This record gives sequence, structure tokens and C-alpha cells, in this order.
Amino acid sequence: MNSELNLLPSQAKFQAKIINLKKKVTTFLWGVTGFWLLVLGVTFAVWLFFRLNLNREKDNYTKTLAQYKSLSDNAFVSEKLKYRAKLVAKMLDERFEYGESIKKAQSFFSEKIKVEGFELLNVGDFEISGVVAGVEGIDEVEEKIEKIAEGRLEGFAFAKMKSLSFANNAWEFNMELKLE
Repeated sequence: MNSELNLLPSQAKFQAKIINLKKKVTTFLWGVTGFWLLVLGVTFAVWLFFRLNLNREKDNYTKTLAQYKSLSDNAFVSEKLKYRAKLVAKMLDERFEYGESIKKAQSFFSEKIKVEGFELLNVGDFEISGVVAGVEGIDEVEEKIEKIAEGRLEGFAFAKMKSLSFANNAWEFNMELKLE
């Protein structure tokens, strides 16, 4: 026989089973709710972790992009300055040095020859007029013109006597001189 003999009325037995069933359902619901709250909490924690990581990476990206743009702008400006400096250097190399050429043309004659007129016709072309007392001075002028014609006087390309006259015990001359 059965050792569990239940002497309760059948309605009480039914109520006891409902109470037991309610306890089991309540325990099950608490377990399921706890499980879902745990899943929800873990999901939120993972989302928060990745969100913070993403924000940090965005900040790093923004900083790196700003550095790159700054470096890019600096490189562009640097290249532009180098190009302009080369243009200026090229122009300075190619330009005509008026001061040096005038000094060179004036140093063409010795102290015996008095230069009265000195005119710059073109770049490197001069017209010179002067007065020489005595034959030695005019010989010096003619010698220098011959040296230039033969290419023995460095820095000068061409020389030509345009006029020569004798007046007031002095030789007056007018000549053209071209520098290299």
C-alpha cells in the first residue's frame, strides 16, 4: 500500500497543488527574468565598452587627420617657397649687374686719360668720350682697342673708335665699348 495517505478533502488537495504550481511558476519566472536581466546587463556593458572604444578611436583619428592636414599644408607652402626661391635665384643670376659693368668700363682707362662722357646705350654697351694730352695716351687707347679685337682683354667683347680729333693741344675721342 501507499505510505502516503492523504486524508484531506479533494478541494484542499486541489488548492495545495495550485499553490505548489504557483510557487514553481513564480520561481521559473524569477529565473527567466533574472536570466534576461543578466543578458541585458551584459549586452549594455559590451555596447558601452565598444561605444567608449569607438569614441576614443574617433578622437585619435581626428587628431591624426589634423596633424596630416597641417603637415600637408606645411609641405605645400615649403614646396611653393622653394619654387619661388629658385625663380628668384635664376632671375638674380640672369640679371645685368649695372654697377659692376660701369666699374669695369670705367677701369678700362688709366689715369692719363680723362673721361668726359660716359653713357649706357644698352645692357653692356657704353659710349665713352674723353680727352688725352699727349701721344702716349692716345696710343694706350688704341692698344686697348686692339687687345679687345684680338680677344686678349678679358671681360670686354667689342671696342670701336667712333671719332678722333685734335684740338687745343689734346686728343678728343669718342668710342663704343661692349662688355661680355
